[in-house]
Order: sequence, then C-alpha cells, then structure tokens
Amino acid sequence: MGDVMVTATQTAPSTYVLDAPRVAQGQQFTAHGNTFHIVGEPIAAGWNSATVRVREVGGTHDGNEFAAYLHAR
Repeated sequence: MGDVMVTATQTAPSTYVLDAPRVAQGQQFTAHGNTFHIVGEPIAAGWNSATVRVREVGGTHDGNEFAAYLHAR
C-alpha cells in the first residue's frame, strides 16, 4: 500500500481518520490542505488504529516529523 495517496480528516491534534482500509508504512495522506507520509512502522493501538511516525511533505512545515494516531475506516 506504499505510495498510495488517501484523504484524511483531522479529528484532534495529531489524530487523523484515513479514508483507507488500513494504516501502512509508506502510505501518504492529505488532511486540511497538507500532505503527510508515514515513515515508521505502525504500532497497533486497537482495531484498525495505529500510532505512527509521520513526516509533512511540502507545506509550511516541510520535513517536520511527529507521532500521530491514525484510524482507518
């Protein structure tokens, strides 16, 4: 599923719901006009949810990495 762009909705700071069947390393998603790339191996945090390391691609904070909680629909 790497390099597949999906849309997401930010539901809280560093928390996103992806319009995808699962969360995977290498996946890219867009939310509120910004693009993010999952750079770390997802750590399962529940059904279809994971804590991951993401990097912003382009945008105001290009290259910024942070931990995020992602949930797949």
